[in-house]
Amino acid sequence: MKRKVKDIVVGSVVIAFGVFYFTQTLGIRKIPFIDPIVGSALFPRIIAGIIVLCGIAILVNGIKVMRKDTASVAASKKTLMEAADEAENGPATEAQKRKGNIKVALVLVSFALYAFFMDKIGFAAASFVYLVSQMVLMSQERPTKKRMVFYVILSAVLAAAIFALFRYGFGLILPKARWF
Repeated sequence: MKRKVKDIVVGSVVIAFGVFYFTQTLGIRKIPFIDPIVGSALFPRIIAGIIVLCGIAILVNGIKVMRKDTASVAASKKTLMEAADEAENGPATEAQKRKGNIKVALVLVSFALYAFFMDKIGFAAASFVYLVSQMVLMSQERPTKKRMVFYVILSAVLAAAIFALFRYGFGLILPKARWF
């Protein structure tokens, strides 16, 4: 599939996901003692809006590329990320591209699992596991024991800080594990 068609398909899928994600936030109950504008649903709705805007940008770019008449212009056009990566590391091989695509898929799966398990094991525990997984996935090198210890400590501190900020700073009720 050519890049211009991929951008249109991916842009449409991202927009659809953003709209679906926004509709899921409509079921988040409001907490009466918090201002209805700054409730539990505010942050997820902002994220949904950002997802939709990113999808629109991808879709518009795909439409612009499709309108170009010459295939050489469309084939030579690179995304900003591709150009920056090529400038830093040289041209990517097919194996490197495939590895990058697998990492992106694993990041999305990790996020979906995070959202799924948040109400089952609690916000803090799910955030800890999610942060560790993201640090391992996003790291350039294979994680060493020393690096893994750093990831675990950093994830624990960040998860606790985020929990404390939202629970005690903003007064929001976050998901707790069912066994509490």
